[in-house]
Amino acid sequence: MTEEQFPNTPPVTPPPAPTPTPTPMTPQASSTPQDIEENKVFAILAYLSLLCLVPLFMKKDSPFAYYHAKQGLGLFAVNIAFYVLIEILITISPYAMWRIWSLFSMLGWLAILGFTIIGIWHVIEKKMEPLPFLGQISDKIVKKLNL
Repeated sequence: MTEEQFPNTPPVTPPPAPTPTPTPMTPQASSTPQDIEENKVFAILAYLSLLCLVPLFMKKDSPFAYYHAKQGLGLFAVNIAFYVLIEILITISPYAMWRIWSLFSMLGWLAILGFTIIGIWHVIEKKMEPLPFLGQISDKIVKKLNL
């Protein structure tokens, strides 16, 4: 089969090359071992509630501490949103429902504690991995705040 046999056939173009899938940031990809060791304390602070603001504003030059500060900011935002939701539900609910919301509150705080422990564990292991479920929320918050 040649072009002479099929003169009106358009030329065949190969399909585009697949785009590589993004991988989680690793310390080797964006920060040096010296940066990790010097800023490990600041990265741990990032997961301790309001203290996430300390590395967020003081360690912008450290990829390791700044990454964990962004993750900690997302965790802090979810913590505040959860607290406000529970307070509203307890306030507007009858007394019988109050006990159910208290149980829900306790389970929520345990989940937030678990995310905090996971974040601190990532720092100790010198990893720059997003928190499960919350990593994307952190990225959106940081983009909206232009940090």
